[in-house]
Amino acid sequence: MKRKELTKDIKLIKKCRKILIDLYSNDINMFIDLFFYENPVKSENENFKILEQAGILREENNQCFANVMVFPFRGKLIVTDFLLSLYKKKNGKFTRGLDDVWVMFPHETLLFIERLDNIRGKIALDMASGSGAISLFLAERFEKVIALDINPKAVKYARFNAVLNNLENKITNIQSDLFSEFKDIKFDYICWNGPTVALPKVKEPEKVYPLYTYGGPDGAEFTKRFLDEVFTHVNRKFKIKWWDGSLGDSNQSVVEQYIRDNFSKSPIKVTIEFLNKRRGVPLKEYDKLYVKYCLNKFDLSQDKNEE
Repeated sequence: MKRKELTKDIKLIKKCRKILIDLYSNDINMFIDLFFYENPVKSENENFKILEQAGILREENNQCFANVMVFPFRGKLIVTDFLLSLYKKKNGKFTRGLDDVWVMFPHETLLFIERLDNIRGKIALDMASGSGAISLFLAERFEKVIALDINPKAVKYARFNAVLNNLENKITNIQSDLFSEFKDIKFDYICWNGPTVALPKVKEPEKVYPLYTYGGPDGAEFTKRFLDEVFTHVNRKFKIKWWDGSLGDSNQSVVEQYIRDNFSKSPIKVTIEFLNKRRGVPLKEYDKLYVKYCLNKFDLSQDKNEE
């Protein structure tokens, strides 16, 4: 059965919030089965009809299946795609759509939210917003938040999540390639957790890799473009925070070198935080993980229409 897209109906989305919270509170095992493990459950709950209408669930043979992951975190509900769906395989291998929306990883999005710091201000930008998860928490700290992504599907998800969490009046969702849709807006705070994965260079990466992934062969392609543009879009007192997954050596990453080469004379302060005590992670360790968990398990010939 073809999966229904998420609804844009505000009233319907708001009905989903109470149903999802009640399910999470009263039957957490069913919630996890549906929205984490993709296990089917019996469609006896009448409220599931509303979730079906909204595109969150689908019914097949008197069973309900999740179309999306619903991730509860610090009082928020975040709807996004499964990284690897049990029901999206091709020739026995997992596939990902080119326009899939990024998942919640503890060492990335969730950690990013945890480290938003004690910030306050008038206007913030969630660049490469994906599901809009970070913007939901920025909205607690800023008068206005703009969540931006190049992926139209991600913009739809982020808007859905803004409404689902009753923050639609504080968050504006925009489709844009970096700052191309902005002219005079300047921000107090900008954050992004965008595409920084180092992947083999191919002729048309946008037809091979999901939009949230490809950071060029060194993982720094998007970051360099971002840095080249960002300083014309900030107020006098500003802060920028982002995730750097670029390659490098034992001394510095490609992005660190780029900052030193191009912005050493700028009046900015750069602070680097590491996820481990050894600074970066050697490539050979990633190689071991890739061979164990990924090699021959994925199909790089992604098809955005694959169901």
